[in-house]
Amino acid sequence: MVTKLKQKKLSDTAVNKVIKLLEEQKYLNDENFADNFVKEKIRNKKVGKRTLIGKLLEKGISKEISESIVSENYSADEEFEVAEKVRRSFFSI
Repeated sequence: MVTKLKQKKLSDTAVNKVIKLLEEQKYLNDENFADNFVKEKIRNKKVGKRTLIGKLLEKGISKEISESIVSENYSADEEFEVAEKVRRSFFSI
């Protein structure tokens, strides 16, 4: 978010004020973002844990939050389903 705001040529003071306001209003929260992101990816894409953690890290979410949120939302059944999907894709050629 900071990068996007700075691209708009806002001063550091203005950027800090915007970030603080967004955090206070609960619009900017890494844990909420990560939770929603992971749930959406699990529901629609069926990707593995490592991929999800990597995507969160790319988005600037800390490793600790990424690993925690993925572990909370990723069941053993989902992990098996993704592994089975990968196995089928490799051996169906």
